[in-house]
Amino acid sequence: MCRGQMKIILILLIFMFKKSQSIDGQFTAKFSDIDPKNFSQISDCWFPNLSLMSCLIKCLSHEFCTYVRYADKTCSLHTIFAKQNFVSSNKKIIYRRNFIKENCLSSPCKNQGVCINRPEGFDCLCQNGFFGKNCASSVQNYHCTNTMEFWSLKLNKCIPCPTNFQSIVEYPFNCYHKSGKILTYSSAKLFCEQMNSNLLRTKCITERNYFQKIYNRNITWLDSKITYLGEEYLWSDGSKVYGFYKDEPNNSGKTYLYESVLVLYDGQMVDTTENNTALVVCQYTDSNEYLYS
Repeated sequence: MCRGQMKIILILLIFMFKKSQSIDGQFTAKFSDIDPKNFSQISDCWFPNLSLMSCLIKCLSHEFCTYVRYADKTCSLHTIFAKQNFVSSNKKIIYRRNFIKENCLSSPCKNQGVCINRPEGFDCLCQNGFFGKNCASSVQNYHCTNTMEFWSLKLNKCIPCPTNFQSIVEYPFNCYHKSGKILTYSSAKLFCEQMNSNLLRTKCITERNYFQKIYNRNITWLDSKITYLGEEYLWSDGSKVYGFYKDEPNNSGKTYLYESVLVLYDGQMVDTTENNTALVVCQYTDSNEYLYS
């Protein structure tokens, strides 16, 4: 194909993108820009001398890719966190990956839960006092006679907490050990593992509200860590982390992995460095409450 024909095709593509048309239903393009090596860039996903189509195909093959920046034949793939770093542009184009299947159309989340569409399904962000895959269960329907026991969703009854652990009335599905210790991340994680438990996993707003009330703005370690720039934060059981503070995580704006772990601050998640120190709360459970409705 000659250069003149290529130029005509490029002009036509830009015209279509300006109207925010989708490319075969896979991507939607709009005039915007982002630092190609922003925190949201997925590690090892910066490709020079690559065609646009090859660039978009790479995004489709990567689980965490949501945005594509393509400029000067250079491709970079970005996570959903790229959105908070967009800048206006009349020349640069950002491509947003479309999730072909809309899993939230049937309104699966009950009790005013917020539905988050994901490639493999959906997640429900439950309102205070509700839990479960579809937010269909009310916390008020589950309680034990004392805080030395917790409600096992697996066994559907109250069972004893481990020694030195207690449940909380507000959310009786876990046992907690409030150690009072202030440690680095690795030391905190080891401390909890030695107690046959894990660091805190505040998956729901009910839990976060409780710990915000008792610890105020003192930071508390959470059970989530990433190992490369742009990786999505997951709890250690594989479920996705929600409830970030505004503009978090942000890696402090570094272009290399600097903040790889999470803390609870003021009832929301914030990323920080592993050598920081924070309060240690260990958590024990025998069932993952988000699996139950």
